[in-house]
Amino acid sequence: MAASERKNHWIALCALALVLHGAASAAPAIETLQQMATRASEAPAVADASLIACQGLRPDLDVRKYTAQMDALASELKPRLLSAPDPQAKLRVMAEAIYGKWGFAAQAVLPPTVFTGLDDVLDKRHWNCFGMTLLYLGLGERLGLPLRMVSGRGHAFVEWNAPAPLYIETTQQGRAYGNKDYLKSYLPFPCVDPNDYAALDARQAIAVITVQIALTLQDKGQYPQAAAYYDCALRFDPKQAEAQTGIGIIALAQHKPGDAITAFRKALAISSAFREAYGGLGEALHANGDTDGALDVYRKLLGLCAAEPKAQFNLGQLLYEKNDLDGAIAAYQKYIALLPNDPDGYARLAFPLEDKGDLDGALAAYKKALSLNPNYIDAYVNMGHLIEKRNDAKGAENAYRSALALQSNHPLALSGLGRALALQGRIEEALKHLQRASELAPADAGVWIDYGNVTRKTGESARAIGMYRRAIECDPTDSEAYLALAETQRDAGAMNDAKVSAEKARALGAKLPPALEALVNPVPAPGAAPKK
Repeated sequence: MAASERKNHWIALCALALVLHGAASAAPAIETLQQMATRASEAPAVADASLIACQGLRPDLDVRKYTAQMDALASELKPRLLSAPDPQAKLRVMAEAIYGKWGFAAQAVLPPTVFTGLDDVLDKRHWNCFGMTLLYLGLGERLGLPLRMVSGRGHAFVEWNAPAPLYIETTQQGRAYGNKDYLKSYLPFPCVDPNDYAALDARQAIAVITVQIALTLQDKGQYPQAAAYYDCALRFDPKQAEAQTGIGIIALAQHKPGDAITAFRKALAISSAFREAYGGLGEALHANGDTDGALDVYRKLLGLCAAEPKAQFNLGQLLYEKNDLDGAIAAYQKYIALLPNDPDGYARLAFPLEDKGDLDGALAAYKKALSLNPNYIDAYVNMGHLIEKRNDAKGAENAYRSALALQSNHPLALSGLGRALALQGRIEEALKHLQRASELAPADAGVWIDYGNVTRKTGESARAIGMYRRAIECDPTDSEAYLALAETQRDAGAMNDAKVSAEKARALGAKLPPALEALVNPVPAPGAAPKK
């Protein structure tokens, strides 16, 4: 069977599968694709196969309608191409028809993160690099033109396959380049390497489109469907690293870090420089408790591309957890340099700055985050806590009230407001907010500690002790709760209970104040025999 006959055979198979699917729902789109993937010896028609794949998003998609539109466009274009003397001239004819006469440039280019299928392009004039590449391929498949998809990190375009290839940038109205070096200055991604953008055969191109659909399903939270599409992509192209990475991302989202680690390692075995797989592996190792392994992976990733923002952010978070404050500060500062308009970078930078004692720097970071996002509730709450450390109770109150103006039932803002009011002597008002916080977050140990501390100021030691015990029930490892409990028990005269609580607090890492230290380790009277 000649190449052109094989392509026509595939178009017929695609059409037949969709007639059956539309008439009697004989097989879902994914099953049809899986069957196509088993026919490894045949050359599929990429554009037509992509319409079948799109039924995973739009089950009622009428493939016959769109294949007929493609047939009509190809018939209209064919006589004009015959008179074009060379590939450059033929590509100019195609561009004039696609972006001019047929009006496919009428809509603004959508970002590559928005999937556009061939039906979107033909029906709605909605397109981006992937959708317009499919249009070019569909015309090329019908007209016998040597067009191939070129795909890489977040982008797709078209190659005229010849000894001196031409690269057609579909997002530049079909402009043709003699090499891929233009990508370095054109694409907005960090560390662009034109060699990462490879021309694909038909099966590899279908795998790329299948991955794009899987990503869309994944973004919608339809994980089983997305996983099925990733699996199908790997059937078309077992070396599809992005599909294997997608399987790992789904496992992470489903809180299965072990499965995610396996998937990401498989992706890296396919492509040892696939940065998304490194990033996912770092997150999976971190989630699985292997912080040293995660740290090593993030550093390898940043060795491949130091301008990878998410890796810098995750590195900062990991170093902060490991109490490497200087390392965390450096990582967050690099992240901010890469994404200066992301408020999260400044909010996270404030943590290690605060822990190092740089309260002015941390406060400035929170203010910058809020200037970028005035609705950043957590930044207001954390800033309020920081201002408390600066002994500015009124300033802290204002910060917590700003958070509550955005979300009136935010338990940490209510608890913080209670603390700030208590510092100003407004005890009854403070208790109302703390009670509400405890109702909204009954499992939060910190809320119960705050509530107990203010209750203790009223002289109600028994109630405060009950609140500290609630905190310990919520978090048996909270040394602050045991310490507050011990102090309150001591004040209430329950010395034996206070000693037990103080010992527990110290065992959990708390530094005991002198009164409790003396209770736990009393100084023997002069001349008394030492205890054995």
